[in-house]
Amino acid sequence: MPDVHHPERVVVVGLPGSGKTTWAKSYIRAWCAHYGSGALVVDILSEYSGPGTIYRPQNRTEPRQEIEKLINEALIKPYQAKERKRYRLVVFDEASRYIFPRVPLGPYFGYLNDFSRHMDLTMLIVARRYSQIHTDVSELAHRHVIFKQTGLNDLKRLSETCAGLDDAMNEISGHQHIEYANGDIERYL
Repeated sequence: MPDVHHPERVVVVGLPGSGKTTWAKSYIRAWCAHYGSGALVVDILSEYSGPGTIYRPQNRTEPRQEIEKLINEALIKPYQAKERKRYRLVVFDEASRYIFPRVPLGPYFGYLNDFSRHMDLTMLIVARRYSQIHTDVSELAHRHVIFKQTGLNDLKRLSETCAGLDDAMNEISGHQHIEYANGDIERYL
């Protein structure tokens, strides 16, 4: 569990059914049990319940504008106004639906990506494929939690991130995953 004084940015990827949402739910429960509430979960597919504030966009097919507004109202404005922090953890599930890999980050998500550590905010970014994670987000991530990836573009991007990361994919199956942080690859078999 990350220290409150050292927020982290975690990228979680995995094919459908690989365990990424279960892992994220466990992370949220542990977070809330340790730090109290303070979690905001953007939940497009209605997969989350339990601790924290769950936000389900009304527009599930094109939620980018709605989520940008949420980020500004719930996270950035309170921070800039020096108000008490309501949220210390924000989870963006199905992130590739609104954080596009080859398009500039939206202005508020971009701000959040650049200043989350100053805001004392831990971010969990969850997507299906590693190639769907925006480069600015993945390069600033402190930790990558990678469930099974099989696409050629995903494996290529993993290899570009860290030599051997693509090969490590061949050693896992089912709900196993790899965690990559600071140049170290750990397998959770």
